[in-house]
Amino acid sequence: MLRSESYLKISCVHRQLEIYYATASASKLLVSFVTEYASYAAVLVLYDHISTLDREIELIWRRRFSSIIMLFHLN
Repeated sequence: MLRSESYLKISCVHRQLEIYYATASASKLLVSFVTEYASYAAVLVLYDHISTLDREIELIWRRRFSSIIMLFHLN
C-alpha cells in the first residue's frame, strides 16, 4: 500500500467520524430543545387546569349527568 493511499483512508475515516459526531451533537441538541419546550407546555397545561378547576367543579361536577356533561368528559 502506498503512503498516499493510507493517508487517504485515514482522512476518509476521520471525515466519517466528524460527520458522526456532528450528527450526534445535532440530535442531542434537538432532544434538549424538545424536552425543554415539552416541559414548558406541561406547565402551561397544569396552570390552565388549576386556574379553571373551581369553575369546572361548579359548572360540571355538581350538576346532574346530561349530554352536555358527557361531551365535556369526552373532550
